[in-house]
Amino acid sequence: TYDNDDATDFINVSNHTKGQPNPNLTATGGTANGCPSNRVPDTVFVSAVPPYDVSVVEIQAPVSDFLLTNSEPVTIKVKNYGTLPLSGFPVSYAVDNGTPVTDTIFATLNQGDTLIHTFSKNANLAAFGIYNFKAYLSYPGDMTLQNDTAYASVENKIFVYCDSYANYPAS
Repeated sequence: TYDNDDATDFINVSNHTKGQPNPNLTATGGTANGCPSNRVPDTVFVSAVPPYDVSVVEIQAPVSDFLLTNSEPVTIKVKNYGTLPLSGFPVSYAVDNGTPVTDTIFATLNQGDTLIHTFSKNANLAAFGIYNFKAYLSYPGDMTLQNDTAYASVENKIFVYCDSYANYPAS
């Protein structure tokens, strides 16, 4: 059995040995459910690559910081995993399951291309706290729905001030 916890779970395709580390695997970094892992997410097709498959790869902005404002730009990365060029498709984001903000990407996204999109309406993150973002898209004929949505948590952090008991002025 394979417990999916380390490199010994892979099969070396060069000599078909089970339970031996595969020296051909070089991917590092990434996380799985927030835990450190040497695995990285990827989209793999067991059958033919579909003609239409567009994905929100990640939410790039905003990011957690101090003193976020009521007008923070929201930026996503989109990738075309399909074989045909795509254009004219809606992309949306919502904060804390609120009303979605929707734009349309009119640029042509060829096979394998990525695009960075900043939404026309910024997010209000002025109140201190954690905001849960959801960014998603849809394209007619895209049957690979599991990669159409990305999530991110963004925190507007509070500065922690400490009383000073200094007896001398700074010099």
